Amino acid sequence: MKKTRLLWLILVITIFFISCQKEVHLQDDNNPGGTGNTGNNNKEIIGDYEWAGIAGTATTTVTVDDILGQSRTESVDKYSTTNNRGQIKITANKLTYTGFAYSISSATHVKLYLGNLLISEQDIPYAYDVPESAGENNYVKNSSDSLTFEKLLFVDSNPMQAGTLDPKPMGARISWKGDTLVLKVKTVVSGTVNQNGTNAKYSSLFDGVMNLKKK
Repeated sequence: MKKTRLLWLILVITIFFISCQKEVHLQDDNNPGGTGNTGNNNKEIIGDYEWAGIAGTATTTVTVDDILGQSRTESVDKYSTTNNRGQIKITANKLTYTGFAYSISSATHVKLYLGNLLISEQDIPYAYDVPESAGENNYVKNSSDSLTFEKLLFVDSNPMQAGTLDPKPMGARISWKGDTLVLKVKTVVSGTVNQNGTNAKYSSLFDGVMNLKKK
């Protein structure tokens, strides 16, 4: 019974990470930090762009409580997308995108616990290509270095198609690296999933950047 549950937990965290990385969930960042040497934040963001990728770190915990006790996975994943493509247009209050796609190849470092006892530790490699998509998202510019989108950007509101999520507006800090618009995001996602009749709670933090190269 315990072995079956451990194998299921590893499967859950793998599916969750792959889904979440394909469709990165973003919400307001209340403490995004400074912009460093990234240029003038007052530069006008309206214009046409090419998608230049996402890079960051995702840290996730998945927990199962049952009559046998508590099982928990703690996972860390650092990645950067490749084969980035897509056309993006930003107007005074809307971002639209077409032909949006990228590839990713990385590994999730997973620790598995029973209670406070570390049972196993391993790297789970993965690779996939995100198919092309298109869409639009309204936004409000809060200040010269801050945006809030009215819904999740480049994401599926329920990546595992199981359980519940609480979708929220997406916040981002603005900076520039030459002609590249940098959107710094810090993501907190939490919810409950159900696989094969077993509930699991998850919480995930993504800290990274999205890059849009101005034409």
